[in-house]
Amino acid sequence: MEQRKLEVTLISAQDLKNVSHLGRLRPYAQAWIDPSEKQTSPVLHLQGDEIAIWNHTFLFTVPEMSFQHLSAILTFRILHRSHIPKANASVIGSLSLPLHRILREGPCPLAAYQLPSSSGLIQGVVSLRIIVGERYLKDPSIEGGESLPVMAYPAFPDKVSKHPPRFPCYPHSSRPLKRGIPAMPYLPPPGVELPLLH
Repeated sequence: MEQRKLEVTLISAQDLKNVSHLGRLRPYAQAWIDPSEKQTSPVLHLQGDEIAIWNHTFLFTVPEMSFQHLSAILTFRILHRSHIPKANASVIGSLSLPLHRILREGPCPLAAYQLPSSSGLIQGVVSLRIIVGERYLKDPSIEGGESLPVMAYPAFPDKVSKHPPRFPCYPHSSRPLKRGIPAMPYLPPPGVELPLLH
């Protein structure tokens, strides 16, 4: 069965809405394609308007057929860990990125996304780096489901381009892009303007 590695790195988040009723915000992230296999980042303890910096990578092994289905989604959300033991976490905001669009657009060294709540209100901005590996075959004869040698990645899917993808990497709105967001801890190359996707 053909599959790919999908690497999603949460660089940082800023302007997060403080949904805590008992003090400082304690944000963390979850990412998943299969809801039964959610991955979780460390919890941060922020001071005031401090920018949340994780540099945490989520790594997925994704069947190639999933990149062809319009319903296959990478879901990413930021939550607040309650100060009350055993209390439920509060969702700050979430993103849904279609896998077929991620594959079509190719690797994205850095992109900023507005983080909407369930009601559509913008609750902050997250900075992500997304890398898609090339296709490789999973060897069913190897115990534990290990794979045949993986082709080097990051690389553009199925082809190599002389020109890296231009921002925006994964626009998921037809509305005009908004410019001039505050400086991020992880900066793009000189001369490249970092867009705000929404």
